[in-house]
Amino acid sequence: MKITVLFESKSGAHVVATFYDDETYMSCLNALKKQAKKNGYIVTESVDYDDEPTEIDNLKAELDYFYGGRK
Repeated sequence: MKITVLFESKSGAHVVATFYDDETYMSCLNALKKQAKKNGYIVTESVDYDDEPTEIDNLKAELDYFYGGRK
C-alpha cells in the first residue's frame, strides 16, 4: 500500500510525502496537518492498495528522513 499525502488549496495541490504503511503515516499526520494549516493548505491523501515499495523506494525514504529531503 502506498499513501500519497498532498497539501491542497483552491489554487492546486502539492505532493509532500509518501508512506508505505498506516502506522508511520498516522504518527506523522498531526505534524503534517499543522504544517499545512500554517501555510494555508489542507491535508488530503491518495491511497493505492496495489503499490508495494521497492528497495529503491525504501532507500529514498530513509535518505529523505535523515537528510530532510535536501538535494
